[in-house]
Amino acid sequence: MILIKIKPDSVRKNPNAGKTVTYMQAGPAEASFEYRGKDPLPEWLKDGENYHLLEWGSEGIGERYFAGIIINPHDHELIKKLSEIKGMVIEQNNNYQPIHHLPERAYLYEYEKTPCKCQECKEIVFHTEILTEEIFEFDLGDKCPLCGAINSFEDLKYENINDYIKEHGS
Repeated sequence: MILIKIKPDSVRKNPNAGKTVTYMQAGPAEASFEYRGKDPLPEWLKDGENYHLLEWGSEGIGERYFAGIIINPHDHELIKKLSEIKGMVIEQNNNYQPIHHLPERAYLYEYEKTPCKCQECKEIVFHTEILTEEIFEFDLGDKCPLCGAINSFEDLKYENINDYIKEHGS
């Protein structure tokens, strides 16, 4: 049996320990703008370099309307400039979605890079390079990345973080 030990300088408390929700960006960020008012379209806004005007027109007597999308939703300079126009509404959406999962573990850590010898080809590879052979999600065992032999390594046992903390502290 080969013991894969925890790298001592990698152990640290997880700042997200116990959390069960993570927010992930599920699509590209988006930004759009819409104006309703009496003022004409500003000259600088007519060039369309960093945005696209989608619609424009008038509503009622003297009312103007235009709307568009911002090509780079992180263009803070353009967003600031647009927000200074009276009657302008800017909408931003970063498309974050909640992902629900089991509670995050108490500690973050890494394992030491451990050499392992393939009993078939007699070559040494690190435990991180050993592959897993599967057929239809059925685990057949470890696979040598060099010769392709299955289950040709001694059993690997990973040091348990709880045992490590009891022995060494956090």
